[in-house]
Amino acid sequence: MALLLPAVQQSRQTARAVQCKSHLHDIALALLLREETRGALPSSGWGWKWPPHVDRGDSEHQPGSWVYCILPYIEQGPLFGEQTPDQVRLSTVLSNFYCPSRRPAEVYPCTNDEVYAPRAELVAKSDYAANAGDHDEPNAAGPGHAFVQPETLAQGDDPTWWAMQGVVLDSNGLLFQRSSIRMAEITDGTANTYLVGEKSLDPEHYTSGAGLGDKESVYHGDDDDTCRVTFIGDGSPRCDTPGFASRTLFGSAHPGGCHMAMADGSVHTIHYKIDVQVHCRFGNRRDGLPEETMH
Repeated sequence: MALLLPAVQQSRQTARAVQCKSHLHDIALALLLREETRGALPSSGWGWKWPPHVDRGDSEHQPGSWVYCILPYIEQGPLFGEQTPDQVRLSTVLSNFYCPSRRPAEVYPCTNDEVYAPRAELVAKSDYAANAGDHDEPNAAGPGHAFVQPETLAQGDDPTWWAMQGVVLDSNGLLFQRSSIRMAEITDGTANTYLVGEKSLDPEHYTSGAGLGDKESVYHGDDDDTCRVTFIGDGSPRCDTPGFASRTLFGSAHPGGCHMAMADGSVHTIHYKIDVQVHCRFGNRRDGLPEETMH
């Protein structure tokens, strides 16, 4: 039995990794179907204070997350519409957004008291995040300016308000604050650009809801809960390590590397020792630099 146990554990870990890759594949296909249907990838919303508003569509006027915007493309149409009460939606788990190597697909605490109503104490989470670009702030819409979010719907609808805050939509990622990226804008090639992948989390906070980049629901707007970056100063993806927390990095609980879906829908294991410059380039859709192997 002692000799068999490591083999059994390895087999289980392999099965969980396969399931995780399948989750990412499904999420990527939903994003690509949305792009094909609506002409662009969805926005990631306005900011972490904002839950979805069912009467505001699935584009830049939607304050909720990109996950909310793809609900009709993952066979969750009723969850997208008015049939589902707002608080029920926030607490409705999407099993494809949980890595089986990390935590069960359950609700966990919302530990941010500043989110706007409606509020739920226990909410659905995500172990996956979209690629917001290679700058240093996953919440901001591009490099060189601070993240801001509106306080009212009227502010969020007003382009002048955003301009007065200094917000410029110049991220080189694929999903970010108020984004609307078309396939034609991925000039480095869809096979060479991250779309969505596993995010880094501290194992000590898998279930507490208090970890960095894991405080709100999967449905709340633009946030490091559902968007990450490949900023070169942060290094390569990290294996989850107790006591280590990051709100910017991709990473996972898998020992060999984290899974990343590219903009062509393919899913790859990105080794933790990937060259940091190569990793950074995969986060930039338009750098024009030659790509190297991701393994």
